[in-house]
Amino acid sequence: MSKVYSHNFITLCILQANACTSGFLKTAHSPRTLQIDFRSQLIPSVSGKLYLKMIQQADENLQVYEKPEATFIALDSEYYESDVIFSPLNKRGWTFQEGELSPRKLLFGNTSTYIICGQLRESAEGLPFDDRSFFQLANTASMYASTDASTDAFDDWYTLVQLYSRRELSYAQDTLPAISAFARTTSDKLSDQKYLAGLWRADLPRGLFWVGEPQRKDGRLEPRSITYVAPSWSWACHPNNIEWLGGSANSSYTFSPRFVLQNVDISTNELNPYGLVYSGYIQIHCKIFQVPLEAQDEPGMRIADGSEQRLGTDFEILLSEDTEYISHIRLDWMTHERQYKQTQPLYMALIASISLSEGNMRYFKHVTDPEVMMGLLLQSAGTVNEFMRAGVWYSEHTGLGGKKFWDDIQSESIKLI
Repeated sequence: MSKVYSHNFITLCILQANACTSGFLKTAHSPRTLQIDFRSQLIPSVSGKLYLKMIQQADENLQVYEKPEATFIALDSEYYESDVIFSPLNKRGWTFQEGELSPRKLLFGNTSTYIICGQLRESAEGLPFDDRSFFQLANTASMYASTDASTDAFDDWYTLVQLYSRRELSYAQDTLPAISAFARTTSDKLSDQKYLAGLWRADLPRGLFWVGEPQRKDGRLEPRSITYVAPSWSWACHPNNIEWLGGSANSSYTFSPRFVLQNVDISTNELNPYGLVYSGYIQIHCKIFQVPLEAQDEPGMRIADGSEQRLGTDFEILLSEDTEYISHIRLDWMTHERQYKQTQPLYMALIASISLSEGNMRYFKHVTDPEVMMGLLLQSAGTVNEFMRAGVWYSEHTGLGGKKFWDDIQSESIKLI
């Protein structure tokens, strides 16, 4: 699939198509359309009808721009936003890689036709447009031309996943297959990198630190899908507006591993190892701590009210029984609008460390050491030393937190499924 779209001559994109069976050569009904009979004064044999349609109110739809030698009227950005950026095609999961991999695209909308070719972005009326959030990377095949291929490819991959996670899929199990062409393209450029259900083995210390938003329906949280999509440590099992801590590209942080990867097993289709995942785990040797959360009539650590932002996302704060700081935490299924009640033991696994910049240290004056510990929140999978991801944590060198918290904790081998 990656070669089909990246090597085609042109891709026809039906912007208003809700499905692959949707047609597009239809007569659009609009009571605001004005029909004008036309006959050329230069060539009388040329005649026909002109149709004029105002998309919005005149004062919202037109702007006057002054130039030194001319005055012209140009359509405001709304003329293509409703057609292109907010189109049904831009919401569909499978069309993401098809559009991004195509070097040239002809877009058919309700109000106009658009061309994307190289740096050209132009409507049939000759007006340029900005295709932000739609085919944003334009020509993905050129993304990997940098000499620093591995770093750039990982950055590009995280950016692609971040954009892709805004799309919608009819079937959850399509999450990885619908981006498998990109995975294969990345793998072809980085032949020594192993693909692990949406992440890359060589960049696991960074790749594991994704965060997403829990889905909501009628104000209630949606439970995790019972359909198996990927291991719990992969973003693919929770693909709702995925972001990476510290940014998806050009991150100023270096994630230094604090674990040893001992074993990996990902079961996939032999014909397409970048598509469906049937099962999988990673076995790591790391420091792990069971969090003794307070319960009814039982003292222990507790999650404070409110939140703080770190590395571009909101965290809650884990406090000791004596209300001293231990860590910032973010659970995958939690929002701040509801009370959190722990029903299973919660564990913290130390995965990586980063160093705060001098600017960060000046801002966080309470932090006495720039080294920050980071890791995954885990819950037991029902078997000894077998866990599932429950979230992420970030611990600064203040209170009881930071590197000193882990000094006396022993490492052990655990399996993440």
